[in-house]
Amino acid sequence: MKRLNRIGPKLVAAVAAILAFQTGVQCCLDYWDDADLLWKEFVRQGKLHALGLARAAEYGLLTRNKGELRRVAEMSWTPDDVSLLYVAFYDESGALVTFKDWSGGAARVPQRQRSVTRASMGEPEHTGGAHYDFHAPVLVSREVMGEEAPAPSHGRADAAKAEYAMVMTRRSTDRLTGRIAVEQRGMLVINGAVFVAASLALSFFAYRLLKPIRTLVRGTERVAAGDFVTSVDVGRRRDELRALADSFNRMTGQLREQRDEILSHSRQLEHKVLERTAELAQANVDLQAELAERNRAERALQKRTDELIRSNAELEHFVFVASHDLQEPLRTVMGYAQLLGRRYRGRLDADADEFIEFLVGGAGRMSTLINDLLAYSRVLRRDKALEPTDCDAVLDEVLADLRAGIGETGAEVTRGPLPTLMVDRVQLACVFQNLIGNGLKFHGGEPPRIHVSADRADGLWTFAVRDNGIGIDPQYYERIFVVFKRLHTREQYEGTGIGLAIAKRIIQRHGGRIWVESQPGKGSTFYFTIPAIKDADHDDACEHETRGSAVG
Repeated sequence: MKRLNRIGPKLVAAVAAILAFQTGVQCCLDYWDDADLLWKEFVRQGKLHALGLARAAEYGLLTRNKGELRRVAEMSWTPDDVSLLYVAFYDESGALVTFKDWSGGAARVPQRQRSVTRASMGEPEHTGGAHYDFHAPVLVSREVMGEEAPAPSHGRADAAKAEYAMVMTRRSTDRLTGRIAVEQRGMLVINGAVFVAASLALSFFAYRLLKPIRTLVRGTERVAAGDFVTSVDVGRRRDELRALADSFNRMTGQLREQRDEILSHSRQLEHKVLERTAELAQANVDLQAELAERNRAERALQKRTDELIRSNAELEHFVFVASHDLQEPLRTVMGYAQLLGRRYRGRLDADADEFIEFLVGGAGRMSTLINDLLAYSRVLRRDKALEPTDCDAVLDEVLADLRAGIGETGAEVTRGPLPTLMVDRVQLACVFQNLIGNGLKFHGGEPPRIHVSADRADGLWTFAVRDNGIGIDPQYYERIFVVFKRLHTREQYEGTGIGLAIAKRIIQRHGGRIWVESQPGKGSTFYFTIPAIKDADHDDACEHETRGSAVG
């Protein structure tokens, strides 16, 4: 409120300064206008007076009658013409003829003046101080007066030149300046009175205006402090301030209603928050119990996983050791069985020969089975690191090893371009040998047709080994990759049923997967994936062109 209380005096002072400036400007303009009007009136009277004297003094100047000239001057003067100092008459040569002085000798009359013509009538001449001279020419030529003009010179009949005398009046602007000063003081008094009246009226209206504003400010401060019950009263006014006060009172009423509504919602929200907090606390307790139970389950699962890993490791070690240790007695059994067959075949009865054949065949199958188990157990036990390997070269080696089977079956093996990958060369050869060997083994009535290809997508190379064999029923897609799971008897197709299990384990070791797509009687396509080398340029450089030549 202290800052607001200074608005009234500042407003009054500002408007007063504006009024004072306006008054000063108006006084200056009035002064200039009055001074210009009085000066023009002064010049007009001086010119008219000089011209009137010139007309009245024509005869006196022509006859050089000084008395007549003074009489003309006295007749032209009036007591209220206080600005006239003297009247002087000059002949055509510029010499003073006579003068009439009203200045009491204060003004000095010039004895000579320059010759004048009718064209010399003009603005008054300032002679110093507050004195101005007015000139009026008087025609005194003898030709004009009817006398004979002198003979023209140079023998020409030129017109006689007119000669002019002059009347000069000197006037003072002292009275003019006095009149201007008196009128200026009057204007200052009037403008001062207007300024005082305007200031008083402004102070009254400022008080009338600022009083309700102060009331509104005090009400606003109370509302800002949280008092929404307050209201303001600006009296019986019927102007904008009254409308503003009514709007303020309506606003405080609405704020009061909104505050009550907010408080009600706040209490409801607080109640809901408390309920929700209790629910969250209970949920947190339940979650903690669930987490504890899950942690116990995870620890139990981890324990079982560790036990399984240890059991698998022990089992793999057992299989490896058992298979390795069974090789020696099995070789002894096979050796003696073969020796028995060579010595006694044909010496005993037919049953004995058949039993010897069963013994030799069983020992051979047992040897093959043990070798396959050793190969299966060695897949994950190999310590050889993966290295960049040309898959085309690996396939060439496999086909060279299978040349006998290819030749016996009349098979045709084709290929597409194969990449260079980070693999175990020996194990990749084992995969190719198993898949191509199955194509050679499980063929129908037609010669085997086998095609090997590879495509890259999403950072993986997908290999495909397609044949035209007897095919596989979809229900056995998973079973064929299980150890010792066979779909045919040994009399139909030889083997131990472990080749695809070994291939699956090798592909898993390389970070890929293997699967089959087939229909009975329509051939089979075995797919397996191996991650691509990150250096794509090296990868593309190692690819070869499609080789469509047949082997066998």
